[in-house]
Amino acid sequence: MGRPRKSDREAAGDPRELILTSARAEVEKNGILGLRVAEVAANAHYSVSIIYRYFGDRDGLLAQVLGDLYEEILDRTAQRMTMLLPASGPLTVDQILGLAPKPSEAYTNPDLKLRLQILAVAATNPTLEARLKDIAQARFKVMKDWSASVVARLPEGQVFDERVLFILIVNQLLYYNTLLGDEAVTDEEYFRFLRDKTTKI
Repeated sequence: MGRPRKSDREAAGDPRELILTSARAEVEKNGILGLRVAEVAANAHYSVSIIYRYFGDRDGLLAQVLGDLYEEILDRTAQRMTMLLPASGPLTVDQILGLAPKPSEAYTNPDLKLRLQILAVAATNPTLEARLKDIAQARFKVMKDWSASVVARLPEGQVFDERVLFILIVNQLLYYNTLLGDEAVTDEEYFRFLRDKTTKI
């Protein structure tokens, strides 16, 4: 079976989407480091120059594909967190704490592994880093609103410092903190947290 003719490709869909589908398949098959633009082009039935016209370069293509994957990971995480809590009624502190990532998940959760790989690529890909900053900051605002609604379901008189939980999560993925802009944990805030948690009065 040969390559589809141009008219067949056009009928199949948007060239940009076909390229992204091909690039994603390459990442899933060969990993992020194994993505080869020539293979993406061949499998999408377009030339490398067409890919560069849409995405600028390999970094631009990776930024789009990995950014999409990153958003999907965050969507799945938010969905899991929502499913772990009853839809209504009061909550306990332990139920809220149960939403935090657990150390035992570090090497067993495929989404966490992929997220770490994407963050590692962003450290050397400014286009991806910029996209992840936009995603992280937008999602963090949503997460704060959701978190506030969850904490509001605690029994009257119970206090829960959401920032402490957030600091623990950031500590697991320190690079993620750099994506959060004004919402990032400051060095002073982190030091104060460590001092408060390690000092007995």
